[in-house]
Amino acid sequence: EGGIVTRGMRWPLAGTPAARVRDERRPCVVTDAARRYPTDPVLAGRALTSYVAIPVCDRLGEVTGQVAVMDERVLRLRDQDMRLLSTFADRLARALQEDEYLRERDHFLAQVTSQNTELRAAQERLTEADRLKSEFMGMMSHELRTPLNIFMGYTELLLDAAQDAAALPVDE
Repeated sequence: EGGIVTRGMRWPLAGTPAARVRDERRPCVVTDAARRYPTDPVLAGRALTSYVAIPVCDRLGEVTGQVAVMDERVLRLRDQDMRLLSTFADRLARALQEDEYLRERDHFLAQVTSQNTELRAAQERLTEADRLKSEFMGMMSHELRTPLNIFMGYTELLLDAAQDAAALPVDE
């Protein structure tokens, strides 16, 4: 009936029924709102009389928002009206929790993807380093083997000569 939806506004909670909903973590029904909360910019600015609010809680039970109905007239809400508002607040809380879960999941997946990319790059660097090490060891083995084979050959000749020293003339 000609109502307005207020969303995304920010104002101080102190001295407002919204603070009461947050602090008490339970529904709040006020039928003389503008008079009881004269510093509330929403209630006083629009001369609102009725204020009904249901807390919207997160997974830990902390109040993260509220579903509020305000009117210039005195509202007389029945139990079924309050149950309907409570059901709406519960569904809103679940939707917000699901949205938070999806954001957390997306953030986690982005982190895992980034870490996997970094791990792949590290694995490629390690594979390349292993290849270079193997290549270096092969070259060093070849480069050292050639002079060592010469030394070993001369050593064998000298040893053979030492064993046959009796057969050789002294000047040799």
